[in-house]
Order: sequence, then C-alpha cells, then structure tokens
Amino acid sequence: MPGVPHYYYFTVVIDGGESEPSNLAMATPVDTILPFISHTLLPVLLQGESVTLRATVTDNIGVQSVRLLYRLPGDVAWLARDMLETADDRYAVSLEGSLVNAPGLEYLIEVKDAVNTVTSVAESTPSTLTVVDPNGEDDYDGDGFSNAMETAQGTNLLDATSYPDIMPPVVSPPLGLLLSVVAGSDVSFPLDKPEIAAFLAAASAVDETDGNIDVIIHDAPNSIGMGEVTVTFSATDSSGNVGTATSTITVSAYRGVQRIAGALPNIKLPPGLAATLPITYTVSDDDATLPGLGLRIHFNSSWLQWNGLSQVLGQDLTLQDYGTRQDLDDLDNDPATDRYVAIAWSSLQGDWPGNLPVSLFNLNVHIPEQLALGEETTIRFTAVDTAAGYGFESTPVTITTAMSLDIDNNAQVKALEDGLIIMRYLFGFPQGDLFTNLLPGNGLRGQSEMLYYLSQAEARILDVDGNGEAKALTDGLLIIRYLFFGESLTVNDVVASDCQRCDAAAISDYLSKVLP
Repeated sequence: MPGVPHYYYFTVVIDGGESEPSNLAMATPVDTILPFISHTLLPVLLQGESVTLRATVTDNIGVQSVRLLYRLPGDVAWLARDMLETADDRYAVSLEGSLVNAPGLEYLIEVKDAVNTVTSVAESTPSTLTVVDPNGEDDYDGDGFSNAMETAQGTNLLDATSYPDIMPPVVSPPLGLLLSVVAGSDVSFPLDKPEIAAFLAAASAVDETDGNIDVIIHDAPNSIGMGEVTVTFSATDSSGNVGTATSTITVSAYRGVQRIAGALPNIKLPPGLAATLPITYTVSDDDATLPGLGLRIHFNSSWLQWNGLSQVLGQDLTLQDYGTRQDLDDLDNDPATDRYVAIAWSSLQGDWPGNLPVSLFNLNVHIPEQLALGEETTIRFTAVDTAAGYGFESTPVTITTAMSLDIDNNAQVKALEDGLIIMRYLFGFPQGDLFTNLLPGNGLRGQSEMLYYLSQAEARILDVDGNGEAKALTDGLLIIRYLFFGESLTVNDVVASDCQRCDAAAISDYLSKVLP
C-alpha cells in the first residue's frame, strides 16, 4: 500500500533445505493517494456576523494539517488560519464579525498529508463567501427595496418574496358637517356636541397588511366657531406608515331654522307589532311662507321593517320615495342606519306650508317579533335642501323594544281594565268574552292587536313570580293586587311554591318596570 512501510528478509533455498534468514530490510512505497475534502458552501451572510467554516477531511495514511486560506476579492496574497479537528475527520475554523464585510471573501481549504498537498478548489476559482450590508442602499434580493429599508421594516433582505410594508392605511373621512346658527350669535361649539362627536367618530381606516385600523386620531381644535375648520384624520399601521384624509366642519349663519320632530322622541314599542309615528314641522321664526324643504328619513333595516308613509302633506309635494334607498355614503353619520327614504316639497309661490306647526306625514314601521326587550334603534332625519338662509335641525326618534301591562295602549294601566283583561286571558276566556265591558274606548289597539299583544306579554312579562309560567291565580292575582295597592300588596298566599321573585319588594320592583 502506498505510503505504508513494508519489512522484508531473504533466504536461500537449495535441494537440501533453506538457509537462515538474512538481515531484515524495510522499504516504503511512494504515497500516491491524495487526501479527500468534503465542504458545504455557506449561504449569504449579513455584515458583521461571525461565521464558522467546516470541512470533513480524510486520508489513507494521516492528515498532517488543514488550513483556511482567505482573502478579499481582488487581492493576490492569501491569509491563513489553521482549522482544528473537532471530531473524527471533522475540522472547523471561525472568523470574527470584524472580518465579515460586504461584498465578502474568497477562500479555499488546504490539506496536507506526509507527501501531498490538496485544496478544496483551484486557486484560480476560489469559493466565495457572500456578505450583504443590511444598512446599505443596495437591493440584494432585487425586490425594489434597499437592504436598509428591509432591515428597518424587519423583512428578509435576502428573499425577493419578502418585502417591506410601505403602503399607508386608507382613511375614509366622514362627509363634511354643516352647522347653522342664528346670525349674530357668538358661537363656540365643544367637541362633545352630539353632531360634532358623531362626525369625529365616523372616520374609518383600512390597511393592506393590518386590515381595519381601530385607532384614528384627528387634529380638531377644542372648540368650533364660525366659519370652516378642516379636520385631518390620521391612522398608523404596524409598520409605521401613516395615512391621512380631511373633512370639514362649517358653521354658518342663517335667518332661522326649519325643524323636524316626532310627536314623541323616545318611544317604547313591543316586538311583533306595527307602529305609526307622526312627524311634525315647525320654523324657528314662525315663517310659514318658505319655498319648501327636502328630507331624508334614515333607519336601520335590520331592526325596523319599513311600511311606508301615510297622511303625507300633499301641498306642493314634489318627491316621495315609495321604496327605500341604500345609504352608501352614510349621509346621517350613523353607520347603524343603512337605508333611507327621500321626500320633498317645493312651492313656486314661496308660501309653504301655509300654517305652523304642521303634520308632514306618519312613519309606518313594524318591529320584528324576534327582537329581545331592551333593544334600541334610532330614526334620523337629514336635509337634502332647505330654504335660502335657513338651517335645519331635527330630533331623532329613538325606539326601544319594551312591553307594559297597558293592554289596550291608552297610556294608563288600571286594575279593572287591563288587570281584568290579563286575568281573563290567563284563565282562558273565549275571545268573544275577553274584552266585554272592560275597554274604556280610548285605546289605540284593536281587539286582534290586543290578542297578539297578550300572547307576546304571556311569554315575556306576565310571569311575575319568575317560575317559568304565567298563571291566573298566581301571576294574575299579583298584577291585580299591585294595580290596586301598589307596594302594599300581599303576596304570601298567591306566589308559586317554586317562585324566583317571592316577596312583595321583589314583585313590586318587577311590576314597576312593566308600567308605561
């Protein structure tokens, strides 16, 4: 075997036998087998990172030395570092971060045995250690963003599919807000004025990477005076990109105010029933001879079923929607109201409406049966156009789902009217006898409506003692006694044995909440 010493001795063989051995001789064949090097090239490195180079080296006789030869690109002379054996046939050497600078290093691994010297690659074509400066303006991965930008954004500057977020959020500002005051007024509106607060809260923002942005800031001054104020809304995404948009608040002077209001601004209505809401019109200076008015009526279609307008003022009626329109632009600055109806009056003679106050129309709505008690919605009004020199004000109509013991809906609850109707219903009286001699005649519900109302009340409010069922001789008697005696009612002889509300105080508190 090449490179391994061989030992010899000689004898003479004759017919009579073999001579004694000669002196021992030794000879070593020339080592013609080269060492073997296995080395895996390293990926791209970031400037300043220390690096360890490794190789597996074997030889048929034995390895004498393993060195790393390295130099800067363009240099001629090599620098050398010994590679140390870390395990059987495995060698390694480390270069400190100060040597690892862009654009990199050229290197090869040199191995010597007793006779031979080999390198991992030819000197003319050395291996390359590529180093990228993370703070440089080069774009290593070719994605259009510099190394420095990708480093700052935390994206992979070595991967063209990983690039920084440079797109700011898209901010959607509210429509401009117009407020009007009487000419000559000294005005300073605070930001918590309902119209201004709703305007400032109506901005939204969406980011390509982060989705909806919840925190939106604005630069509105602490108070709003006469004239126009530009408000800038800003949103910042997780990468620090800032998106902005502007809108305006304008406070102008006018001669008077055209006003719209419901007969009752706060209404409690039971689920499952229809309601008619009268809407009236007035003017602050009592001028009944104006050119007209254009209105929008905004509502939440998931909460209210729209049944149209009735008793519409016909004088100079110019436009009336019989269907509803989708409010894509949030014209009333209330995201909950998604649809609206438009209506307008215009007078060529400028004498509308002729007298004040005047009923403009009735709103007809239906409350869905599936709504729980205590839910709330608001019907809002906005102006399409007003008379020249006039502002617009409206009082929203707030509807809350609620039920009371006022069965005939005459705004009062009496023991010998509503109380007895409830008792008869819980006893199971026939429909023809249910209301006999018990209706005062001023109720707003017909008999079919009262029957439906009673069925809803039985499920929702007539279980006075809270045991899960409404009975005439327990819950019915408790209602009658409360309507007669108030908090002085006695309960011990009529509450159910499995009651949840068992004493006079608890029952009085409950019944007080189901009065109109």
